[in-house]
Amino acid sequence: MKADITWHRANPLISSKYTLIYETKFPELFNKSLRRTEELSKTTHQIDTGEHSPIKLPPRRYSPSQQEAIRDFCKAHQGTLIRKSKGPWAAPLLLTPKKTPSQSNKIIWRICVDYRELNKITK
Repeated sequence: MKADITWHRANPLISSKYTLIYETKFPELFNKSLRRTEELSKTTHQIDTGEHSPIKLPPRRYSPSQQEAIRDFCKAHQGTLIRKSKGPWAAPLLLTPKKTPSQSNKIIWRICVDYRELNKITK
């Protein structure tokens, strides 16, 4: 059976049961004191774009439900996965609907970063 842990939002009682199981089995993944938000200078990433100038694209227009999903995502991950960018590059978010159980009418959004313009100039 293929596991899908995204459906838990439609079933909060089951969600808390599985959350407890996951937190017990993988405590290092849920320990907030181990999360790092400072900048790491040990690793640098470089994408060869030749002499092309940095691409800074504006955000897209989003529907109200997409805006709510972005706000929720940012609020949940602020200080852990998300920090203010200091670089000259910027790419917009792309939201795609996830498959949800048939009894749920609520759309759950998958948040991705749209790097298509960067991919076009990558050597």
